[in-house]
Amino acid sequence: MPFTDDPELSPLAVLAANSLRETYKHRGPDAFDEDALILFMAVGSIIARTRGPEGLRDAMEALHLAVDESRDGSGGAPSPAIN
Repeated sequence: MPFTDDPELSPLAVLAANSLRETYKHRGPDAFDEDALILFMAVGSIIARTRGPEGLRDAMEALHLAVDESRDGSGGAPSPAIN
């Protein structure tokens, strides 16, 4: 199952993932890295402004856990590859 079919993903998350996939496909990995970093910084900034430093820390901890689980196969986190 493509990770964008995950029912837990919001429509916005699917749109962002598909946009990054298209960036990779048409402009390559360097453009993907640049766009992904910009998106990551924008989302982090929004979380920090709306939820404060504690909300941002909670989001970062959730990200760390998802990445760790996807590496060891113990969780249901999506694979980091979207291409």
